[in-house]
Amino acid sequence: ISIDEERLFTSGFSNGALMAIWMACNRSDQVAGAGIVGGTILSGLPCSFRRPVPAVFFLGDQDRQFPFHVGGASVAGQLSAAESMAYWLERNGCSALPEVVDLPDAVVDGTTAHRWDYSECTGPQSVTLYEIRGGGHTWPGSPLKLSPELGAKSNDVRASTLIADFLMDRSGVP
Repeated sequence: ISIDEERLFTSGFSNGALMAIWMACNRSDQVAGAGIVGGTILSGLPCSFRRPVPAVFFLGDQDRQFPFHVGGASVAGQLSAAESMAYWLERNGCSALPEVVDLPDAVVDGTTAHRWDYSECTGPQSVTLYEIRGGGHTWPGSPLKLSPELGAKSNDVRASTLIADFLMDRSGVP
């Protein structure tokens, strides 16, 4: 198997999201894109972007583990969704003015999905946020039955498919 060590992708959920964020920040010379689910950037994260990294985030606005809104409950020192987006947009050279798309409420599950596309960047390194209104600390579209303590899981979008599509669209791979 041939691996292009300058075009790797990283993705993760919760603590795995923190790993994906760290990899994109500190191995940006190798990481060509990141899929981040149920996690925001840690305050004070040492980040040495050598090049911009496209990223797609999936964040529930009712997540009790990682705050969506400023002042939300958090485990320890996470930035809010807005602060995380601002951090990533600045490093990628993107405008803070997104195109917001309200996605169809395909499944009645107490959630709705909204896509924030930040595509006005100095290059092809766009950033996308899927805001899951009513969503908890979950992986959208997962077939797994999760503890109700984690909050509602959205079935309006499938994070796995959308991450793969986002990363492949930016990979240069036909």
